[in-house]
Amino acid sequence: MKNFISKLRNSKHSTLLFVLMFICLIVLIIGSFIGAVYLVGNIAGFASIAFLVIGVIIFGVFSKYPQQNSSVVLAFLIVLFTATGGAVDQAGNYIYNLPVEYIMCPDGTELDRNVYVRRPLPERTEFVQEFNCVDEEMNVVEEINLVGILGIRFIEYLILAFLLLAARSLFYKLNLFGRNRELQIFI
Repeated sequence: MKNFISKLRNSKHSTLLFVLMFICLIVLIIGSFIGAVYLVGNIAGFASIAFLVIGVIIFGVFSKYPQQNSSVVLAFLIVLFTATGGAVDQAGNYIYNLPVEYIMCPDGTELDRNVYVRRPLPERTEFVQEFNCVDEEMNVVEEINLVGILGIRFIEYLILAFLLLAARSLFYKLNLFGRNRELQIFI
């Protein structure tokens, strides 16, 4: 294997191979970004799961060490997680949309979410989230303002951030993760 790599480095084709690998990497990064934007805009719950995983990593829920961040850093992380999650996860998921339905929809109606794709310019694509309260025949009873949705999402992600911090503290106090970070089983 080492012999093959050394021959490849010294060959005429190494520059061509490097350029080809670099182009493939760029295509992969751009394709991943486009795919992520599409999934966040069109699949309800994708951004919620992604931000839950990001929150678990950022707040170190499964860390075996005590919380060592200063209060300023912790406050910054909470605000960043809350603002980003609330802004990106407009679609929400079934659980996150229950408070929206309970607070903003009149009795006898339910929440309906639609995504509209607009292309105002040839190189621009917009995903527009539309939330409506509909009756049993799917007639729109009330349109919900997106600002209200963003406010509810902000509060939901703030609560989620504090729940993740509480989970980290609980896991640390119960010593669920030992030195080798394997889950200890209670008997």
